[in-house]
Amino acid sequence: MRIHMRSFYFSFFLCLVLSWACTSCATRKEMPPPVVEPPPPVVEQAPLPEEAEPQPPVVEQDYVHTVSISGESLSIIAKWYTGDLQNWEKLAEHNPALNPNRIFKGDKIMIPHDLLIREEPLTQEFVDESRRGTKRRHGKGGEQPAIEPVSPNGVPLFGPKDYSR
Repeated sequence: MRIHMRSFYFSFFLCLVLSWACTSCATRKEMPPPVVEPPPPVVEQAPLPEEAEPQPPVVEQDYVHTVSISGESLSIIAKWYTGDLQNWEKLAEHNPALNPNRIFKGDKIMIPHDLLIREEPLTQEFVDESRRGTKRRHGKGGEQPAIEPVSPNGVPLFGPKDYSR
């Protein structure tokens, strides 16, 4: 009985596989090659006389400032060309190869066109006037002035003294 059952399952399985193979072959159809239509012919039209050719968009380029005056700083340059002293940070970001703390004669500084309010070159008088308003950091002979700590109310505070000199 066991042999008969095994042969029954084997023959059933074999018939199932063969029927699947036959139906998959019979349903597969050859697809015709895709039809490629030629592109329509290009007809060139002459421009009408009243139509003007479109102008290319105007690209606003950065203004280039060359450092030439002794005492120039990035903040002075920002104030002259943009009208705002605080724009030195934007100029520093726009010129990543530039060290904003050390600029030298001959350095080229790119000023974005959208910040620019003036294109005239920086003058010696403006640099001198701007530097006159800054405070000196050191006293005579390079000595640093003593700094007294002050409370929020403006009262001088007492505390340890700096004897590191």
